[in-house]
Amino acid sequence: MTEPESHVPESNAVGSRLPLAASVAGAALLLLLPWLGRPALFDRDETYYAEAAREMREAGNWLVPRLNGQEFHQKPFLPLAFICASYSVFGVNETGARMPSVLFGLGTMMLTAAAARLLFGEAAALRSALVLGSSLLFSLVSRSSMTDSAFLFFFTLSLFAFLRTRGTAGAGRRGFLWMYAAMGLATLCKGPIGFLLPIGIVALIAWSEGGWASLRRLQPIMGAAVIVAIGAAAVLALPRSERGAFLRAFLLRENVGRYLAPMEGHGAPFWIYLPVLAVAFLPWSPFLPAAWKTIRDRRSRWALGAWIGVPLLFFSAATTKLPHYVLPTFPALAILVGAGWEGQGTRKSRLLPLAGVFVFSSALPLALFLARDRWPDLLPVSLVWTAAILPAGAVAALIASRRSTLQFGALALSVLLLLWVACGWSLPALQEVRVIRPIGVRLRAVGDVSVFSYRFLEPGLLFYARRTITRLETLEQVAARAGQEHFVIVVREPEVSQIRAAARVPLKTLAARRGFCEDSGPMELAVLAR
Repeated sequence: MTEPESHVPESNAVGSRLPLAASVAGAALLLLLPWLGRPALFDRDETYYAEAAREMREAGNWLVPRLNGQEFHQKPFLPLAFICASYSVFGVNETGARMPSVLFGLGTMMLTAAAARLLFGEAAALRSALVLGSSLLFSLVSRSSMTDSAFLFFFTLSLFAFLRTRGTAGAGRRGFLWMYAAMGLATLCKGPIGFLLPIGIVALIAWSEGGWASLRRLQPIMGAAVIVAIGAAAVLALPRSERGAFLRAFLLRENVGRYLAPMEGHGAPFWIYLPVLAVAFLPWSPFLPAAWKTIRDRRSRWALGAWIGVPLLFFSAATTKLPHYVLPTFPALAILVGAGWEGQGTRKSRLLPLAGVFVFSSALPLALFLARDRWPDLLPVSLVWTAAILPAGAVAALIASRRSTLQFGALALSVLLLLWVACGWSLPALQEVRVIRPIGVRLRAVGDVSVFSYRFLEPGLLFYARRTITRLETLEQVAARAGQEHFVIVVREPEVSQIRAAARVPLKTLAARRGFCEDSGPMELAVLAR
């Protein structure tokens, strides 16, 4: 393959990269770090991972995820091990659970800047990192206790390592080794898509640049050996009795099963990710079509097109669909907008995209405003005002100036302000009507007695109670437990009278809370004790 066409040669001085790295790191920390631990964890995704990591750390085994005292092989161990390490530094709390995602988000922004620099130069690099960091879904995931931030980092690292090998005849082997090692680690974070997606992207780019000769240069035998070695090492590190359960639960059910059949009600039509991207990549999604037209270099178009197209087609063909599945496309989308921003013409040509930002971003505050008519006690007005920051940023960009730099800054700063206000004010205010955290904290104080729940159990209860909770399904089970021991039971308010009748012993109400749970909707919980 020939030397890639780029505005900046590979031999640029290291000194020129240091201000870029410092700028990206500073922007990332401003976006992702302030008030990280103020909002309670959100059920169920955040609390699944936070609690599984807490139990791993408590058990002293960072290789086997656990949930409610049982092995939890549905989720990969590597991101949870990072959370365990964070707990050791920051404590078992919201900050400790979310800090790894912040650090991986920072790393992904720096890799995005580095990839943009290889393709388009220094100015595009900084803009691309800022676009990524201020895109709505990326910023939310990078402030959440989830596996996606770690996966996205290693996924992006693998593609950056590949881009560095283009046109380097002598240094290719080491670059490919880094590329395949990153794919192996991405696999430990998310499953087989950790190598399937980047291999598909890399193969398509290589074929476009040199056909079969370029594909052979990818050293597939070495790559297969590296990826298999990393995966096999992770499986062999498990106790022998756990290996089969891990492969069945994680590999077959959570990966193959999710791809072939909709799970947990998460089915959607093939085209769903187009409107998802329009919202999830705000405030930058309306600029994508015009940005694509500005990319003239054929090699860069193939690289970005493959990076965006392969994940979109792969997940569109899957039967289980979730919004965060589109995250692997975000670094490439950010590079596309960052590189094409200055080439999109005059202020007049940006009126339509900015109007699109206003229309798309206005949907959330409008929906919250209308929902307050139905649940006025459950939706604080602060949420509506916070959600209105993004469309206000679009208006500011429209009227700010004829200078594109100020328009760019107005959009990026609106996301920064949105995150700061949400995490510092409106989400903590929302905790007044959330039920799981206060009930869990109350359960933590009941002492050394058995704790049960009746016909429901949210992982947030486990995290905030810091204990296992046995779920009971029938009134007969309640009666049997009540007759044998002192106990505490969490029950939804409409079922309190049934529990009292089934127990046949006096039950005292320790706590009651009315509000909502993110995954279960409005609810009223009571804690009863014998």
